Amino acid sequence: MEFKRKVEKKLVLNIVRMEGAIHYLNPLVELVTLQRREDLLYKKAFLRRCENLKRAETEVDLLGDQVDVLLCLLDKIYRTLLHYTPALQQYSEVWDILKMIEEELIGAARASGK
Repeated sequence: MEFKRKVEKKLVLNIVRMEGAIHYLNPLVELVTLQRREDLLYKKAFLRRCENLKRAETEVDLLGDQVDVLLCLLDKIYRTLLHYTPALQQYSEVWDILKMIEEELIGAARASGK
């Protein structure tokens, strides 16, 4: 009988200690859960920003290619107008356009470092 009481007493003591530990650990478990959710949220936001940045880089590359194509076209127009300058001298507007194109091409060449 004495052994049974000692075991019961120790069992009750251990149960009380376990409940105390649970009382202290439950808030920590909740804190860890909240931290994991927050980390996941930040990770998703970071990945979304990375995807947006990649899309923006691709778009900038495409726009750069379009600018290059348009500058090539503008250069061809300039060379064609320059070739026909003697015939077009009577049209001052054409001469003004030729000068504007020339300035644009020079500015583009300076900007690209050519």
